[in-house]
Amino acid sequence: MRITKGTASKTIAQLGSKGLISKFQREDKVHFRLTEIGQLAFETITVITSPRSSDIDRKLDSYSPDEQKLILQFIERYTEE
Repeated sequence: MRITKGTASKTIAQLGSKGLISKFQREDKVHFRLTEIGQLAFETITVITSPRSSDIDRKLDSYSPDEQKLILQFIERYTEE
């Protein structure tokens, strides 16, 4: 993933303020984990998006490797900040 440190920090702060993740420190490194509500949100989103993701995967499989590479480059170009 190509995201800036600023975007990562902002996203982490938003998730933390919503109670979806908690922060802890281990061996001089900062780590994050899902809270109970964060885990529930993750599981719910996974159930909702899983069929859609499978459908997208099937459709992408119909393209050649070169076409898939082009699609990926397009997505990366237009999702960068």
